[in-house]
Amino acid sequence: GGGAFGQLGIGSVDSIGDGAGEMGAALSAISLGTNRTAKAISAGDAHSCAILDNNTVKCWGGNGNGRLGYGDTDDRGDAAGEMGDALSAVALGTGRTANSISAGSAHTCALLDNATIKCWGNGASGRLGYGATTSLGDASGEMGDALAVVDLGTARSAKAVSAGDAHTCAVLDDSTIKCWGSGSNGRLGSGATLSLGDEINELGDSLNALSLGTSRTINAITEPARVSSLVATAGNTEVALSWSAPSNGGASISDYVVEYTSNGGSTWSTFADGVASTLSATVTGLVNNTSYLFRVTASNAIGTSAVSVASSGVTPVTTTTTTTTTTSTTSTTSTTSTTVPPTTTTSTTSTTSTTVPPTTTVAPTTTAAPTTTAAQTTTAAPAAIVPTITTSTSTSTSTSTSTVPVTTSTSTSTTSTLPLVENKKIETVRVVPQLVVQPFTPLGTNLSAEQIRQLKKFSRNLVIHDRVTCVGYAGQGPAVAMAKLSRQRAQVVCRFIASQVEGLSLQVYSQSIRQLAETSLQDQKAYQRRVVVSVRPAP
Repeated sequence: GGGAFGQLGIGSVDSIGDGAGEMGAALSAISLGTNRTAKAISAGDAHSCAILDNNTVKCWGGNGNGRLGYGDTDDRGDAAGEMGDALSAVALGTGRTANSISAGSAHTCALLDNATIKCWGNGASGRLGYGATTSLGDASGEMGDALAVVDLGTARSAKAVSAGDAHTCAVLDDSTIKCWGSGSNGRLGSGATLSLGDEINELGDSLNALSLGTSRTINAITEPARVSSLVATAGNTEVALSWSAPSNGGASISDYVVEYTSNGGSTWSTFADGVASTLSATVTGLVNNTSYLFRVTASNAIGTSAVSVASSGVTPVTTTTTTTTTTSTTSTTSTTSTTVPPTTTTSTTSTTSTTVPPTTTVAPTTTAAPTTTAAQTTTAAPAAIVPTITTSTSTSTSTSTSTVPVTTSTSTSTTSTLPLVENKKIETVRVVPQLVVQPFTPLGTNLSAEQIRQLKKFSRNLVIHDRVTCVGYAGQGPAVAMAKLSRQRAQVVCRFIASQVEGLSLQVYSQSIRQLAETSLQDQKAYQRRVVVSVRPAP
């Protein structure tokens, strides 16, 4: 498009896309900095802003009135050497990052990680929401901690913000809307054309929420807020993590994704723990005496949160423990913690053994009551497949010790005391949590990068002969067309899963939202344009 002010970020003022041979492979990516990628972008009238993968903000293009937020009015991106590492992040305040960004005609607003809003640029008509018409961000000392948050009212916080031509609107935590700035043509919805926010005492509790109708609020389901209070505790080849639950954005959190790095954050790896909504995780398979950083994101039916602040450096270490074995005439309890080469199993008449895979954390020791009539069934945690444990025929007492490789990711291995049952096998039940796939575009059937990431992670929980069911839920539109579209989406999802795991049994269905009779209207809307995947584990 138009590049007169450098808003295309290519280091010139040329327009692009208006001539043959300028798009496709010929169109280069914008340089955001070494190892930096983008999570979101917003294009204004003559400037552009992006949220990067580390949740910082960079803006480029026309800088009239300080709309870029760098404390001056110099344009950026219109000459060589101004992008990439040379373009600094916008100062949002100490410890503050952005959850979303909106570039208006001549001003910019950001929803920060603490659910507050800050705006900068042209302040005419009060569009910045500070009770004045002064521009901000065009002079030094006006950004960062010096830039106040917009007063939304007592105990009110924001879920979304949008900067328009000369006004700004925000969705609040109670699903109401407030708008400020120019009131011309009734764009503020106040029943008048007066500007609001250009004088003191017009914001906060003095600014009324828009009237949307009796008992009507905006459909304000959003992605979760950022995970906080991340605590990491080192173990032997593993680190235990815990965190606080963030605001879920109006839809239940379906998964927490844990990432780790051993090179200071240059590259991050995702820990494959399946789909889990618990507030803790144990990252296994780490290298002792190596420092790691960790971070967590939360996902719900709408999207993925901003990445948490990285943990402090944590270093797994080798620990020294002891082994205690207790023998009785009715049952045997053996607790073994191994950090040395494998031990040898010794018994008198029979042998009981447990094999623990290197990346599985075994549940605490339990002692089963002796029985001679039935086998015992153990239910495994959803995130792990626990091997079947078999006992051989015997009536005498035996002492068993688990053989654990030195590369095991568990610092404590546990052997459960099992009853002596003749010719019986102790089996486990594998549970695969249901997956709600990220929404498709309104009329699209192609998988997005985020959907592919979801499905790849989900597929790691599957094995041959699992029965997979994909149910597509229709969006708004003609019933017949929507039913066909939702089934096509379900087929796309099931086919992709089948490409990841061989030998699956697949079933595909489509449903209308009306068939979700037992769910609330809000939950029904959350299922639109989605595919729900459920699994019946192989016998």
